[in-house]
Amino acid sequence: MLGLPAGSRQLAARIGLMPQSAGSWSGIKTIELLRYLAGLYANPLPVPSLVERLGLTDCAKVPYRRLSGGQQQAVNLAGALVGRPELIFLDEPTAGMDPHARRATWLLLRELRANGVTMLLTTHAMDEAEALADQVYIVDRGRVTISGTVRQLTKSGGSLEAVFLTHTSARAVS
Repeated sequence: MLGLPAGSRQLAARIGLMPQSAGSWSGIKTIELLRYLAGLYANPLPVPSLVERLGLTDCAKVPYRRLSGGQQQAVNLAGALVGRPELIFLDEPTAGMDPHARRATWLLLRELRANGVTMLLTTHAMDEAEALADQVYIVDRGRVTISGTVRQLTKSGGSLEAVFLTHTSARAVS
């Protein structure tokens, strides 16, 4: 991956990971967590700039576990970006965010892509996939059922959500 063996230390420094949910040490404040993560990299992004860009200034001194779901997602994204990764894995990056934070995150992700950062994004929000993806893979029960660009998948005039519904099976809700 990126020309290096999987699992190598050099590779880890070039990859960012944003899990959908992450725990943190009990009571650690947002700013402390991000400073800790920044300390793991040789040339991290400046934490204050990252905090400001992701709208975390007002909650910088709030313990991570007391943040709203959307704020935790923004912190998770900051943690994935602080090391200046070339490749980022994003799992449901805007889950729990309000529409303003969601659109600001989309803008940031577009900027990263324009600057050459490769992203693998998993999402159930088809509007998010339409807005951000160059290539879409619809997965059902662990298998890719259809793939293509948004334009290719929606050429018949349907939405990406309609394509998803057509190529996946419904799951029972309990």
